[in-house]
Amino acid sequence: MTAWRAVLRTPRTGEELALEGWTNIQITENFDGVSATIDMPGERIELGFITELVTNVLLYSDRVLAYQLRVMDAEDTFTENSHTVSLTCQSYESILTRRILFADYETLRGSPPKPTAIDQHEIAWELVTYTQNFEDLGIRKSSNWVASTKTQDRIIQKGKTIVEAINEAATIENGFDWWIDQNLKLHAQTPKIKFDTGLDLAWGVGASTVTRSSASETYDSVEYVTGATADTTLPSGVIVKPPKPKILQSAVRPFGRWERAWTYGDLIYQKDVDAKAKFLLDDAAARRATYRVGLRYGVWNQTVRPGGLFSLRVRSLPRLDFRVQCRIEEVALTIDPNGGEVAELGARAEAAEIEITPTPQRAPAPDNGDISTLITDPAGAETVALAEPTGRSVTLARVTDTDIFVAMLRNFDDRISRSELH
Repeated sequence: MTAWRAVLRTPRTGEELALEGWTNIQITENFDGVSATIDMPGERIELGFITELVTNVLLYSDRVLAYQLRVMDAEDTFTENSHTVSLTCQSYESILTRRILFADYETLRGSPPKPTAIDQHEIAWELVTYTQNFEDLGIRKSSNWVASTKTQDRIIQKGKTIVEAINEAATIENGFDWWIDQNLKLHAQTPKIKFDTGLDLAWGVGASTVTRSSASETYDSVEYVTGATADTTLPSGVIVKPPKPKILQSAVRPFGRWERAWTYGDLIYQKDVDAKAKFLLDDAAARRATYRVGLRYGVWNQTVRPGGLFSLRVRSLPRLDFRVQCRIEEVALTIDPNGGEVAELGARAEAAEIEITPTPQRAPAPDNGDISTLITDPAGAETVALAEPTGRSVTLARVTDTDIFVAMLRNFDDRISRSELH
């Protein structure tokens, strides 16, 4: 059981006060940052210490700082017998969605400055530095900061939020993940963050609930990407002609031709349009399933964060029997004052699900004796004829790419129960 503690802090003065009396904390962490809702009685004196948009909440797990968030909003609810307050708190990535790029950003180096390809991680840091020149948020470069070994020559047009500007450089082929940690340190990582959580889950063992989506609605085999459609004049006065649209398609299309069009008006270079198309196709053509996994009480630990890898096994015959490695994209955590945590993971498969090869099974013969043997097909043949003494035909046919078999009864009036086909 984890001991959780909340502390209020005023960043400008460093003054702190323990936030006690809370009844529930809900935390959602994903690649966009962290958000939390803290519920507590409205009569708590600590609430007078809070100034929305100014005060921070520090959440400690077993005396270790886990999250540092800004109080963005407060909702008061009054009933006949009570007054409760819900504090909405967000991490510093969310604060950067309220900071704007007021001038075109260009990767410049030298004296006089000229367009130069620079390490892509430095683009993130330069954009954060730009906005902190107006008002310092206290964000600093991590002491573990390393170069990405990939450079970009990038123009980002004004009017975007700082988060949008960073993501424009990050979400391309061989792009990077970036985040601000609980100590307000900026991190960037290429390739994208992955680490082993050590979790080996199965439905019913470690995972109490699993919701699986085949993610077919996001599948594409052809991407049509359009960049800027007019000339762009750089701050240096150089005029850049618009790039050509990029059409990129998968060499192999096992599910047919599924097309999608995208427009990124701020991509003024051909190489950036090409890289964006490659990024989109690599992601959409994979057709990797997504999962919502509810963890059993006590399974969650502090290593279970976005980017973490875990193994998942689901067995529910005859439809599914597979094992898959997943990457966590979101963690939803509910905490009570006694230290209990209930966690749900949002994850995506790293590769195709590995189907557990079925073995021949014999089902109990029905009382009428019409079907003597029921055999699943270990070799994966398209159709399997079943031996039966009466000559009546029963077949099993593969109907999906996951090798799911369904029973079809021909000229047979009696129904076979589901338990007889397990």
